[in-house]
Amino acid sequence: AVLKDILAGFEQALLCNNVNAVSSEGLSRLAKGFACSSGSCLWTNPAFYIFWFLVTFQGLIMFWAWRHDRLWRNAGLWSDECWLTDNLQFVVPEKKLPEVIEHKIMQVKRFAKHPASNLSLFASTTVVQHAVASRLRISVRDLGILLQWAKYTVEPLGEDAENMTRKQMAQKLKKLHDKAKLIAFVPNIYRCMDEQLKVYQDALRQGSSRLALLRYIFVAQHPWMKLSHFSVLTPAKEQALVLSVQVFGSMWSAAMWYEGESSSYGDDPRCAKSERFVVVLARSIMVSFLSLFFASIPMLVLGILSARKFMFKESWTLEEVRKQLRSWRIKKIMFWIIGPFVVVFSIVFSTAFLANVTSDDGLKWLLSATVLFMKLFLLRPLLVGAVFVGLAFLSLRWYADPFLQRKARDRLCLAPDAELDQQASELDNGEMQQAMTLGVVGGEENHDFADIDF
Repeated sequence: AVLKDILAGFEQALLCNNVNAVSSEGLSRLAKGFACSSGSCLWTNPAFYIFWFLVTFQGLIMFWAWRHDRLWRNAGLWSDECWLTDNLQFVVPEKKLPEVIEHKIMQVKRFAKHPASNLSLFASTTVVQHAVASRLRISVRDLGILLQWAKYTVEPLGEDAENMTRKQMAQKLKKLHDKAKLIAFVPNIYRCMDEQLKVYQDALRQGSSRLALLRYIFVAQHPWMKLSHFSVLTPAKEQALVLSVQVFGSMWSAAMWYEGESSSYGDDPRCAKSERFVVVLARSIMVSFLSLFFASIPMLVLGILSARKFMFKESWTLEEVRKQLRSWRIKKIMFWIIGPFVVVFSIVFSTAFLANVTSDDGLKWLLSATVLFMKLFLLRPLLVGAVFVGLAFLSLRWYADPFLQRKARDRLCLAPDAELDQQASELDNGEMQQAMTLGVVGGEENHDFADIDF
């Protein structure tokens, strides 16, 4: 009997939807709603005005993001050719599934030995990265990529400086600068990283500035505020389009399985509300799964099309460079075909849904969408910030360890600090052994919990 109720709930979730909103009859009601005929009028529906206010606002954000990207592009800070490298250090070795699982198990074991110290290291590097990203208006993900690119691009030049004349060095630097003028700003990133690490340490010692740290993380994580940050991975207009797909796609999926008195499937006897708890629960679970599934597919596709990573070859010919750049251009064209199509379809479907339900059901649907906005634009950034700042202050006791502080500088790609090295050298053997276990000193670096990239 329980299995039968579960299957009945699943069947209701699959059959009872509002897909008729975009049928010929549903679109006819949409036209009548715009024309205010046959007792239907969208212009007197409050939900219609609220929804199209959101559409207009998101359109203005897209226009602003396009202008913002135009300024960045004209500055010539980055080019797609920077992703093509002949430096083997950029290559991340591919691992088979058993090796990945074994590596993850080792990470968990290593973390379990000294959880407090690892959490302290993780919190410190994460908070400082978000603070720098917020101050310099750089994406958090891009910050690590830029530092990696600068390290493996500029450092080899320094190593070869003895074998080159000043003219040869100047020519190489000019060539690098012409490809990506961002290289000139890398010293500012290191300087700001060093400053923010000191601010973070002072905040921990004094027990203050919690709100300042929280503000940095909130700004770096907020979907709208991130649009003003420079990104080599995803330009602002692409981020704005992905955000529109996420917002309107979620509203479309919520409208598709909205259950109200005026839903288009209301006359179907198979969709009658059941009083059996298992049927109601099974239907709710299936509806949640279907909503999440259909809202996530476009996001996954757009993420694949916009993904970039360093491509390694021992020697890049001009034809190979053109071929790879052409491949990325094709992906970008597909990105700008699929993304706007999903947004337009979601807007049309949602508007047709409002024309086929009562004003009360439209407002209830918008109320459910408000929960999504609160989660996306307020709760998620605040929660992420609260967790990181909370971990930072809870782990204050362990962060006083000079080995951890030195490891934090290493994770942030900062130069060694003489004072920390002096303090570390004064530790006894037991503390030295613990630090080596943590991967802080000596031997190959242990990639533990603190390596997770958020």
